Amino acid sequence: MNTRSLPGVLLLVLSLAGLFLPSVCHADYDQAAEIQRLIDRASKDIAKDKEASAALSSDMKKVYKSFENIAEVQKSVDDVLIKVRHTNINNTTKMAFQAGLNFTKVIPTSQISEAATDFAFERVADYLKEKYPNAMNGRITQNVGRAKESSVTGVQKFNWTISLDEQALAGYIRTETPELAAKEGSIGDNLIILKHSQLIRQAGDQAISQLDTLLKALLEQHKLLAGLKGSVDNDIKRLEEEIRSWNRQLELIGILKSANEWSKSPDMVTFPTDSNYDFGTAASKMREAWQKLAGGSYSCRSYDNAVWNAYQGAQRKMSDLLQPIYEAARAACASGNGAACSAAQARASAAAASVRRAFESQVVGTTKQLHADAKAMADGPIHSFGLSLYKWNKNEVDMVIWGEEHTMKMEGQHGDWLGMAIWQYALSNFRANNVSPRFYPMSVKRLAQSEKVLQEWKVDAKNQKDYFQQRMDAAKRSTSTVAGYASTATQLAGELQPNIEIWDCFRSAGSYGYDPSRGSFENVRYQYDRLAHFEAAFNVISRNGEDAGRQLIEAASKNVALTNKVVDALRGAASVMDRADKLVASAKKQRIAQEGDLDVNGGQVYAILGHYGVNDSGIKALDQRIKDALADPLVLEKEALSQVPLMPGYPVKNMVLTNNGIEELKATVKRILASIDNARDSYERAYKNTQRAEASLDTALQAMRDKLTPIFPAEAPYFFKDEVLREYSESEDHLALILRNRIGAANQLPDSGLGSGKLIERYAALAKRYHALVDPMIPVARANRYAPAMEEILKKLEADSGRLSSLNNAAFSKESNRYSNDAYKLITKANNEGKVEPKSRVNVAYGAIMSKLSSISFNYYQGQRLSRAQAILREQIGYINAFLSNPDGNGGWLIARQHLDNIESVKKQIDASVRNHPSIQALVDQLDALKAKLRAVANKVDSGTLERDRQAITAMYADFSNAYQSKNYSAVSRLFSRNWHAADGSDIYDLEETLSNSFRMFNSVKMSIEGLSIQRVEGSYKVRYQATLTGSISRLRPHKETSNVEDTVSITPDGPRIMSSTGILH
Repeated sequence: MNTRSLPGVLLLVLSLAGLFLPSVCHADYDQAAEIQRLIDRASKDIAKDKEASAALSSDMKKVYKSFENIAEVQKSVDDVLIKVRHTNINNTTKMAFQAGLNFTKVIPTSQISEAATDFAFERVADYLKEKYPNAMNGRITQNVGRAKESSVTGVQKFNWTISLDEQALAGYIRTETPELAAKEGSIGDNLIILKHSQLIRQAGDQAISQLDTLLKALLEQHKLLAGLKGSVDNDIKRLEEEIRSWNRQLELIGILKSANEWSKSPDMVTFPTDSNYDFGTAASKMREAWQKLAGGSYSCRSYDNAVWNAYQGAQRKMSDLLQPIYEAARAACASGNGAACSAAQARASAAAASVRRAFESQVVGTTKQLHADAKAMADGPIHSFGLSLYKWNKNEVDMVIWGEEHTMKMEGQHGDWLGMAIWQYALSNFRANNVSPRFYPMSVKRLAQSEKVLQEWKVDAKNQKDYFQQRMDAAKRSTSTVAGYASTATQLAGELQPNIEIWDCFRSAGSYGYDPSRGSFENVRYQYDRLAHFEAAFNVISRNGEDAGRQLIEAASKNVALTNKVVDALRGAASVMDRADKLVASAKKQRIAQEGDLDVNGGQVYAILGHYGVNDSGIKALDQRIKDALADPLVLEKEALSQVPLMPGYPVKNMVLTNNGIEELKATVKRILASIDNARDSYERAYKNTQRAEASLDTALQAMRDKLTPIFPAEAPYFFKDEVLREYSESEDHLALILRNRIGAANQLPDSGLGSGKLIERYAALAKRYHALVDPMIPVARANRYAPAMEEILKKLEADSGRLSSLNNAAFSKESNRYSNDAYKLITKANNEGKVEPKSRVNVAYGAIMSKLSSISFNYYQGQRLSRAQAILREQIGYINAFLSNPDGNGGWLIARQHLDNIESVKKQIDASVRNHPSIQALVDQLDALKAKLRAVANKVDSGTLERDRQAITAMYADFSNAYQSKNYSAVSRLFSRNWHAADGSDIYDLEETLSNSFRMFNSVKMSIEGLSIQRVEGSYKVRYQATLTGSISRLRPHKETSNVEDTVSITPDGPRIMSSTGILH
């Protein structure tokens, strides 16, 4: 313990230092009135604060309710969006659209319109703005208002979009798509449904975004209100504490004022300077002055003045008495009579001695008696009291000042000073509030990692309570000690009070040398004032101090309980963040699962089926295509071309699947459905884990809010889910959280394969009919695809006929040949690529071209035809006659055969317009007459020629087999005459189409020829053999066919050529 005593001046500075005493600067300053004014103003502020706090509490509930309502609206919108995202025009959701059913009832906007923007605290807004200008800037309220207006508009548009009927949607589509604006008829159901779902998604996403903005603004508003309420409530506590402090000050002011009012000494008494008292009167006045001094009506100085005045008056009286005596003696001596002089002097001496004896006896004697009485008093009661006071001054008290222990002596101490020194810690405005406000930025994540800080809060709160209790205990011990001294001080003051003036006057009149009591007894009135006020002032201050100390302990105890509750609640932040981390982890796994083959809208299978036209509209269209093809040959040709790659119409209309293609499609659908099921199973597990994690987080957050709201409402807004999840700012975490509810539960996803099996079977039946109708027409259609070009040549020729008639022969021939060649090239291409039927468009157009050219030529060459025909016939006759002049030397039977063939050809070359002309007829008859001679030469074949022909024919059939097995279409085709025909009426075009189909159908072909027999018949050969054809198609058993064939083969300059056949393999 520190035994150093603090000087009284320091205690005065410590305890009073201008805190309670009136200001010395202003004579008219009324401290009590000023404190009362502060109390009145604080009371009014408390009333306004309580009104503001109630308004803020109401507003916080309103905002929280708005938050819940708008979150409910947002969930309603999101539920619709999830269903729309699951929409596929091919599944059962289509039925809901077509039936005109909404996904949900119209979402009311009243819950948004009632969002908290009209606040009760606006009644005290000016008051709050003045006190909290930074918090009351109105920005958040304005943000809420703007966000509310946008959200109402967004949800209204969303409702409007949902309620659009088919007519309105069709109009919208026409407006949006100009190319459909002029289209007659109705817009397809599928397009309307797709557009409807697209519009709903767009409006819904916009509404969700606007509602999210409103939720964030409301949360910020809630924070603002909670922060304001916390500030207001703290201000109420502060003002209530200050009012208690000011009330204590008012109580203390009176006692402190009286404790610091000094008692007054009696007024100074003055006496006349020329007083003259007889000795008895003077002695009486001295004794009277003693009595007045003892009675307190005379001060020490007044007493001294009175005694001195009496003594001076007696001396004047003595002078007055001695003067006549001495004057009589001087007069007697002045006569010169010595005896008389001596006698007079003797009498004068005796008389003067008598006067002096009377003065000494009455005046001086009284003075000495007074001095003796004063000494007796000083040595007696004054000395005794001084010793008592000295002993009291030596008393000690242990006390705590500025946190340090000191031992104080009572010497020089005042009750108010000492009381304030003991209770100063409690009587100052010391607030027991140690629940630290949340200093931001401090995220929930950081709070979860701040166990040390939270523990320090608890320790600090407990330490503060213990500190106040320790100070209280120490102050009470000091008070108890001083209280015993205080009663003694009152007794000493009571003993001193009637003797203040006389003891103050005679305290130094004793017989003692250095008397310690005298050191404690200087300024007796000051000592009296100090002792007289000590107990009352000390008790009042101690009572107030103890009451304030109890309030501090009570507040600190409440603060300990509050701090423990707050820390207990905030410790939940660790659990919250743990659960939030689990939610983020689950959401990320769910995000990965979302990337799987979920088929969210149930349309994946239908999209694949739709690609092949396997859907309601496709089947309907296929059925109509069959009907149209049956009704119109041109349509049938187009359908045939649509099934051939690179042909017109391919793939404008979907290819119609073959049986193999349908089986592959079924397998694909089965594989896709299995993949979707696996992906949905994985997603369902991830989704449930996310939902459980989210529910767990919601539970933890609600528990924290439930704990915080009654005790620490300013903290509650930071424990909403969106606020906590906002701390996960990394893009991967953020995206996973945003998308976690985008799809919804897996059991809400549409059935991907619903009805697909029956749909495929319906399609398969139609596809079979389609291919039976269309496939045989493919070769014809391939040829007829040249018809438009051929018809265009015909059109140009007809338009050009006038110009051709005006040309010279060379130009006419050139132009005619050009038209003829162009037409021939097209017909040749048609023959090469397909089957040119006589009545096909391309052939009809070709024939028309040839006819038109003939007509033009007839008109142009009418005068020249006859001579030309004559020249041709004569030329041919000349060739034959030249041959017949030496048949063997000119080529023998082979050339004879050619001449025979050429005769008919030449005759055909004769224009019909001149064929019956007599000169032409005569030449024809002449030419016909040469035929018999030519036949005779043609039928005459030597053995060498016959053997060469047989070898050539045998080699040709080897080439035929090899070319067929190689699927060399052109090589096979070259071995047949362009005039070839079969027993069933097929011509070369039919044969080429059959070869093309076979080569395209089979992956590989094997052909063997056995039993080859060659026999000459007139000018040609009959060839008989057995042909075996084996064709292979992937995944099918090989196809094998055997046939006996008989061909007619002619030897041409280009080698053997097959002219006709029976039993040929197709």
